[in-house]
Amino acid sequence: MKHPTRWVFILSFLLSLQASLSYSQEKTSHTSPDNKSTIILGYKEGSKPPYIGNKNDNSGAYRELFSKAAEMIGLSLEIVRLPKKRVYHHLKEGDIDFYPSSGFSEKRSQFLYWLDNGFLSKQALVSDITDFEIKDFEKAKGTLLVPLGGSSAEYAKGAPQVSIQKMGKLPIDKAIQALKLGRGNFYVYDIDILDYYLKRNRIKQFSDIGLRLHPNAIEKEYSSLKAAFSINSKHFKQQQNSRFDKNSALGFNNQKTSPHKGSVAYQFQQALKHLQESGYTQTVYQKYFK
Repeated sequence: MKHPTRWVFILSFLLSLQASLSYSQEKTSHTSPDNKSTIILGYKEGSKPPYIGNKNDNSGAYRELFSKAAEMIGLSLEIVRLPKKRVYHHLKEGDIDFYPSSGFSEKRSQFLYWLDNGFLSKQALVSDITDFEIKDFEKAKGTLLVPLGGSSAEYAKGAPQVSIQKMGKLPIDKAIQALKLGRGNFYVYDIDILDYYLKRNRIKQFSDIGLRLHPNAIEKEYSSLKAAFSINSKHFKQQQNSRFDKNSALGFNNQKTSPHKGSVAYQFQQALKHLQESGYTQTVYQKYFK
């Protein structure tokens, strides 16, 4: 071949063009005039049952709750599934309106506003210690199973009699099996997912498999999970948050901006609040998790 560099350049150009066209098609599908009466939920392609299925199955608790909230304010819910990085890119651009449940990120606070979605959860403890309830993990004694790189190891720092056993990847099924095999004594996880573990395995309570749930060992109070709404969405009209404290750290309860009362984002937030207070959200939870 006389001009190999020319072919490399042409190939690179074609690949770049393909990526550009793909992005353009993605963006157009999210911003077409037909979508003016919709509110768009973006989620990664992987599943998180029972909140949502795989990329070809949007059924679950998310769709049931958020479609009801959208209906209350005269909109319909559209669900878009993309790789997680692409979802956050479109949130930044404002092409996707919100992510259903998200942790706080100072970097992403430049383009996201967090609001209660109404689903309640907290960190809870499962253990092979079954003869008494552990109400304070700092006074516990035993071995905590921790996934490699997992944040649950932080809970052991204040518990002098608790050691750590790192386990690599540690999904809930593997962790429960490890506890039953005596490889450790404790496992910390979200209580909503622990509830769902019992339901999908048709187990009434953890004592039926020789374990015990200690619901108040890690966190005493439940708190709402947070949806992340795009500040750049056409549905978001921002205003300065009058409660923002510049001398305190940024977080869920200390955000620089908030949605204007005349915006769709504010109406959506109020609809979710109403659904939680009326008991609708808890009814959805009971349906999918219990």
